[in-house]
Amino acid sequence: DRASVYNNIAWEYAEKGENLEEAKKMAAFAVDYARKEMNMPSGKRNALDTEKEWTSQRKQTFGMYGDTYAYILNKTGDAKAAAALQAEVIDITKGKETEMNERYTSYLEASGASELRYTLEGFILNGHATQKMKEQFKKLYISEDKGEAGATAYLARLEKEAKANKKKELVKTMINEPSIPFNLVNLEGKNVSLESLRGKVVVVDFWATWCGPCKASFPGMQLAVNQYKNDPDVAFVFIDSWEKGADKAKNAADFIASKGYTFNVLMDNEDKVIASYGVSGIPTKFVLDRNGKIRFKTVGFEGSDEGLAEELSILIETAKGQP
Repeated sequence: DRASVYNNIAWEYAEKGENLEEAKKMAAFAVDYARKEMNMPSGKRNALDTEKEWTSQRKQTFGMYGDTYAYILNKTGDAKAAAALQAEVIDITKGKETEMNERYTSYLEASGASELRYTLEGFILNGHATQKMKEQFKKLYISEDKGEAGATAYLARLEKEAKANKKKELVKTMINEPSIPFNLVNLEGKNVSLESLRGKVVVVDFWATWCGPCKASFPGMQLAVNQYKNDPDVAFVFIDSWEKGADKAKNAADFIASKGYTFNVLMDNEDKVIASYGVSGIPTKFVLDRNGKIRFKTVGFEGSDEGLAEELSILIETAKGQP
C-alpha cells in the first residue's frame, strides 16, 4: 500500500540525509494512515488471524512508521516532537527493540528531557540497552558529581541485576525435546553430522542470505562464537536453508566471506533439516545439551548484538548444567 511505500522511501531519504522535507511529508502520511488503521481499521480481519493478532499487527505497523517519522522529526530539528512520538513506539514494542530505544534516548537528550537518566536506567535494567546507551548513562551519572568510578560501579551493578533477571526469565523457557539427526556438507566440503557433535552443547542457527533479520543478527552471533572459540565443549553450526538461486553454496560462501565471519555453515539444500525441526520462520536457533536434547528455541532478532551474545551465553551455560 501507499503508506508502506512512503515509509520505506522516507526512511531511505533520512538515512542518506536527503530530501528531508519530502521525507517528512511521506512519513507523516504513513503515520496518520497507520494511526487511523490502528484505532478504526478500514479493512476486514484475515480469517486466519485472531482478533488479538490482527490488533497486534496494526500496532506493529504504527510502531514501524512512527519510528521512521520520529527519526525524521529529529533530523529536521524537532527533537521534542520526535521523543513524544517515539514514546508511543516504545510503548508498543514494550521497550524490547534496542535500536528504537537508542533513538528514543537520543531524542530525549537532544530535547533536554529531565527523565533521560531514569529512562536509560530502566532500559539497562531490562537488558534492552545498547553500549551507546550505557555510555550515555555513565556520562549523565558523572555529570551529577558522582565521579567516573562511581558511575562505572553503578552501571556494573545494573548490568549484573539485568543479567540475573534475564537468566531467570530465560530458564523458564527451557524445554526437553529430542533433536533430529542430520548430516550435511559445510562450505569447506566436509560432512558434519549432529552425531559427531555429541558430548558438546550445540547451537544450531537456521538462516538464509536473503533473510534481513538473520544477517542483522550475525555480528552478535560472531561475538558469541568468539566467546566460545576456545571451549571444546561448545559448537556452533549455521544451517543455510530456504536458500534461493542456482548456486546456493556460492551465495552463502560469498556472503560469509564478504563479512569475515568465522562460522561453520552447513548447506541444507533440499530444506529437509529445517522441515524436520518444524521451523516456520528464520532466524530460528536451537540450543542442544551434551546428550543432544533440545533445551532452548529462540525465534527472531531483537536488534542488540551484545544482548544476543549475552542471551546465548546464558542459554549455553544453562544447557551445560543439564544431566
